[in-house]
Amino acid sequence: MEPFFEWMNYGSGSFLSVNETDMHKCFVGEELAQTMRFNKKQRNQTAVSFEIKEGGDLVKAYYSNSGLYLPETYLHIVWGLDKQIYAAEESKSTNPQKLKHASFFRSGPVWFAGGINIGTEGKVLSFTSSSGHYKPKVEHFNRFYHFLRKMGASHDAVTWNKNEHYSTHEWEKMFK
Repeated sequence: MEPFFEWMNYGSGSFLSVNETDMHKCFVGEELAQTMRFNKKQRNQTAVSFEIKEGGDLVKAYYSNSGLYLPETYLHIVWGLDKQIYAAEESKSTNPQKLKHASFFRSGPVWFAGGINIGTEGKVLSFTSSSGHYKPKVEHFNRFYHFLRKMGASHDAVTWNKNEHYSTHEWEKMFK
């Protein structure tokens, strides 16, 4: 039995045809209809780069295209299979379509999805692995952790928030 998202994105499930009327009859279809979906140009506007400063003890995040620091808030982040990090803030507008982790790659596969808390001048305060769609495992969070460590970030440069769904045994593997 193949995992659901592999079946849906690449397996026999990817060939299913669901019309708009049928889509709204099920919860998942309703969720998808209410989710923003970025095209490649929109997604590229949310591409993020990191600056590692002070010997690895300070990590700052900025938008790759504009060079502007990320705003002082919580943002959704996704690490795409293209090895690029993307971040965007949930919209506070009345737009019925909501930004979700699935928005960046239209529910396609990613390396990691979670959240990033940003302080003043783009300072990265913490990362979370909270994503209702992707439900990242400790291994995915660990892969992202090591990605930043290879860039030069120290272990204590940011806070790594344990997902409530991780057992203590799983969390012990996080920093190995």
